[in-house]
Amino acid sequence: MKNILVLTDFSIRAGYAAEFAMHLAIKNKARLLLCHALEPFSTNNDAEANWVVADDQVAEKDEAMMDLKETGRSMLKSVVADESWRPNIQYIVNYGNVCDVAKKVISDNNVDIVVIGSHPSNALTRILSGSHVYNLIDKLNCPVLLIPESLRYKGIHTIAYATDLTFNNNKVIKYLVRVARPFEAAISVNHIFKTEFHSTEAEQATRYALCNKSEFSYPNISYHNLKRDNVKSGLFELMSPDKVDILATVHKRYDFFGGLFHKSISKLIADASQIPLLVLPDSFSKNVVNWSEEQLDEFCFKVKER
Repeated sequence: MKNILVLTDFSIRAGYAAEFAMHLAIKNKARLLLCHALEPFSTNNDAEANWVVADDQVAEKDEAMMDLKETGRSMLKSVVADESWRPNIQYIVNYGNVCDVAKKVISDNNVDIVVIGSHPSNALTRILSGSHVYNLIDKLNCPVLLIPESLRYKGIHTIAYATDLTFNNNKVIKYLVRVARPFEAAISVNHIFKTEFHSTEAEQATRYALCNKSEFSYPNISYHNLKRDNVKSGLFELMSPDKVDILATVHKRYDFFGGLFHKSISKLIADASQIPLLVLPDSFSKNVVNWSEEQLDEFCFKVKER
């Protein structure tokens, strides 16, 4: 992990998210990109709004850059005091909606993860409102880490991943290993399914591959079945701050987690979560090389022998 993007609106919750990101950067010896998006004014001269950069907006940008650098200095002073390595911080202030600004920064800097502060759905913030957060999750092709309001960094010891095993999870697990390794954290893979679920040989093969730790060159991976009446109850069970430090999911636009980040369920999860939520984009469930028929047969045979 080399580049970590932090989106901030200078709120207290954004400060906690930046602090969390600073610890990630220190452990990974990564560059920290501290970014603020300025929503530009619009005119009604045309049918479509035209963005106008006025003199007062230039002053606003300069002021935002000053605030951003002060945030960075405070982070370095409070977090890095006892550390031998100080991360490089790049400061970015751009005009545009936060999603478009984030997309450009991600593309230009090969960003590995985006860190933002979460909040109750009725909270009022300058930029990172609930709609912005959900829009970021929907449109950014990059993992997004949501830090709950007022949560201070306490280390990363266990990362729980919730999956329905409807796709090859290798890409997901390999990414989680990148997150876990610097902290020597455990990865808990949790298959949540309803009580009427019946396992197929292909799903057994997937579970076997997940348990085959040599596949990911990381020994501290465990696998668990959670048989629950619905996905939501299984997720809430995993969201215990006493057992898990980060809950990871893949944001698929269909099936299983299809409605997770929309309407009532998304707000319920975001409001209730007391632990960071790592949301991997839909691309993590696609374009993954699946096993050949021979490999699948071999896995199934080994599962039956166990």
